[in-house]
Amino acid sequence: MATAPKIETRAQRLALPPKARGEPYWRKVHSGLYLGYRRVLEGAGTWVGRRWDGKRYQEAPIGRADDVADGDGKAVFSFTQAQRAALA
Repeated sequence: MATAPKIETRAQRLALPPKARGEPYWRKVHSGLYLGYRRVLEGAGTWVGRRWDGKRYQEAPIGRADDVADGDGKAVFSFTQAQRAALA
């Protein structure tokens, strides 16, 4: 089983290489619920939530990651703030 990527801190996220076609790095939050981080070449990456609806995964954007600016929980999200948004 693969180890989950470390995306909790700004330094951990910025050390990750961008993936082909913008595929996120996924972390399990809860059964059927995942938090994804899309790394970009420059600037802040983005958070996305993914939830299993019983038939397929539904994805929804959360917002920018706090890679270059501190999270405010509205437009820019820390890892913890993004987790809360995914759970909501």
